[in-house]
Amino acid sequence: MKLTYEESSQRIAHLIERTVERRGFPPTRRELMTACGWTSPATAQRVIALMIRQGLITVEPGVSRGIRISKTAMKAVVEEV
Repeated sequence: MKLTYEESSQRIAHLIERTVERRGFPPTRRELMTACGWTSPATAQRVIALMIRQGLITVEPGVSRGIRISKTAMKAVVEEV
């Protein structure tokens, strides 16, 4: 089943939050790709880039696990739970 952008961004935000809680560090782009059922890294990169532009996540350049959920997205994740 193909996810909409909203479903993908929600899934990514939840995955980042859960992964940081469990392991102490965020998931890789590949882990996000797998969790959303994407087979192309380009798809994951497009969604991540859109989430960055919307202020939902930040990415530390040059760091493999540099994806962080923003405070705005964190509030949305908490409100949904």
